[in-house]
Amino acid sequence: MLATFLLQDSFARLGIALTSSTAPGALLTGIGMIGCAASMYAQPNTRVLAGWMGGALALVALPAANFGGFVVGTVLGVLGAAAALSWSEGDRNSAKVRRQPAAEPKVEMKGPEEIPH
Repeated sequence: MLATFLLQDSFARLGIALTSSTAPGALLTGIGMIGCAASMYAQPNTRVLAGWMGGALALVALPAANFGGFVVGTVLGVLGAAAALSWSEGDRNSAKVRRQPAAEPKVEMKGPEEIPH
């Protein structure tokens, strides 16, 4: 019972403290990137907009959030945005079908008597 009280007391003092000038920027870029990821997960047709926004937020994180989370966050954000932009819906077999050359159209040959002069 005493241990529960001590744990609750110690957790009560925890909170989010925005003490530096970069903390709000870091918090907003992180929330924005999570929002872009959630948007792509919930509605895959928003992948282009969310990919561009996620990439922009990852680059904004460089000056706004201590070198983008010591560069790790920026690198992961840029890679995730690139994956989102290059992702296409559908199965992989549909891409193979598109790469096949088109069949030659059938052309009926007309005889010399059918050609107008």
